[in-house]
Amino acid sequence: MPEPALHFSVIFALSVPRLGIKKAVLLSSLALLPDLDIILYVHRSMSHSIILLSAAYLPILLAVFILKRRYFRLALLGFLAILSHPLMDCFQTYTPILYPVIDRSLWIKVNGWINISSEGFKPQTSINIKDAPTVFKPLESLDAPIFTSDGFIISLLLTAIPLLLEAKDSEKARKFIKQVSAIFKRFIEKAN
Repeated sequence: MPEPALHFSVIFALSVPRLGIKKAVLLSSLALLPDLDIILYVHRSMSHSIILLSAAYLPILLAVFILKRRYFRLALLGFLAILSHPLMDCFQTYTPILYPVIDRSLWIKVNGWINISSEGFKPQTSINIKDAPTVFKPLESLDAPIFTSDGFIISLLLTAIPLLLEAKDSEKARKFIKQVSAIFKRFIEKAN
């Protein structure tokens, strides 16, 4: 599975240039929601089905459209952020993305490479969709990384670059640093 840091940072990098930091953090946090299934000791469960996620989120979209139409675009982006999670996962391992319509978990493998020889350059690609029965079984334990070495540097770049670009206005940068400092201070105070 793409680690949580990647689920967060991809959405953050895509949304911060148009929406700003606060809304990008909100959307990026929504992209982490499907992994809350670990609270029930079942990972990559029904919360990774775009069918069930859509069924759960559509009433929210409808309510926002009726009651607070000015937030509809943001609510729609939130929906897409949540759906990005199982979509990213199904490129990493078996994911029940179409459950319960299809009771098989899918794994999409895409590879690209180039053969360089005396005959020239020959690019090649392969796309393979594998499936396995969907089985939701309780975990004994879950030892999964928040980030890996590759994921860490990718996540760092995906979050740091937009933040630096957003902070080109020094007053904005000072305000942001002050807000982040206050959040960390509250977190440390609660931890003690």
